Amino acid sequence: MGSYVCSSRPGYNVSASDEKKCDGNNCDDEINECTNDPCNPTGTTPDGCEDLPHGYKCSCKDGFSGHDCEVANTGDGCKLTADYCSVKGLCKNGGTCKLVFSGYKCHCADGFQGDECETPVKGCSGVTCKNGGTCISSGGHNYCECPVDKEGHDCDRGETPVAPLLIHTVTLLHLPVSLQV
Repeated sequence: MGSYVCSSRPGYNVSASDEKKCDGNNCDDEINECTNDPCNPTGTTPDGCEDLPHGYKCSCKDGFSGHDCEVANTGDGCKLTADYCSVKGLCKNGGTCKLVFSGYKCHCADGFQGDECETPVKGCSGVTCKNGGTCISSGGHNYCECPVDKEGHDCDRGETPVAPLLIHTVTLLHLPVSLQV
């Protein structure tokens, strides 16, 4: 009686719990690759992922392509990376996500820095207050305290001047007048 060494083909696992004997070189159990959600959720139709005998296939929405529907097609031969900003919580601590050609960039809220706004700014490092403003660090946020005649996030604008009151001094001269009749 011969024995076999079982190996797994791509898209399959050798099942350690399987009691069956190997028949030839095949002892494989099919893997469902779709259980790991390999398709980009932004570019995939509701049908999403289809498990195939040796892999998977993503069903892309109109305007998306690529094996995992990861390429957003904008027309005229231009392609952008998929909408990373649709992923919730990508930019931390109140940061906002902006798409750029190479992917995304987080614009951090005051008091935070880093690629995903994950690092609190220590003190007033990185904050520049203009026109004699003073940086104040409080509760994880930094802000500029501006001089009386300045305003704005970093004291970069002058306050709108209030129209000065015009005071005219009128001097009355009392000159003697004589009337002749």
